[in-house]
Amino acid sequence: MESKITDARIRVIFIIAFVVISAFLVFTFSNMYKAETSSSSVKSSLDFLLQLERTSIDLNAMEASQNAFAASDGKLLPPYYDNFNKLRRDTTLLAALKFNDAVSNNYQTELLSLLNRKMLHSKEYVEILKLYGADSARSYMDLGRGKMQFDKCYFIYQPN
Repeated sequence: MESKITDARIRVIFIIAFVVISAFLVFTFSNMYKAETSSSSVKSSLDFLLQLERTSIDLNAMEASQNAFAASDGKLLPPYYDNFNKLRRDTTLLAALKFNDAVSNNYQTELLSLLNRKMLHSKEYVEILKLYGADSARSYMDLGRGKMQFDKCYFIYQPN
């Protein structure tokens, strides 16, 4: 009789231990899934920030080489095109990043639109400078659109 009670206690303790261990396993896997999802989100944000930094550096370099080209009477055109192509590559990589939330997608779309307009303006400026000379290019720059686009791009880079 006592051996039956001992056997029953062992079975009950075994079932309780199994339930407790199973609960810990479920909680562990649930936490691992949440941590993986969170780290994926953080990685996506870090990739975006890294790409933003590269784009910002190349935007500055393109602007500087554009001004150097204008000041050098057309002698420094290759550095401008190198920086322009780097910026174009970076905007392509920036566009390839995918986000799960609408706010980030809207931010990305607006930034890409501003960068494309800035690159178009810069390219137009260089073409005017090459074809028509410094006076025409200076008049084109006096309109202020390039400066406004440059400033808008940097305004968007600033965190809210």
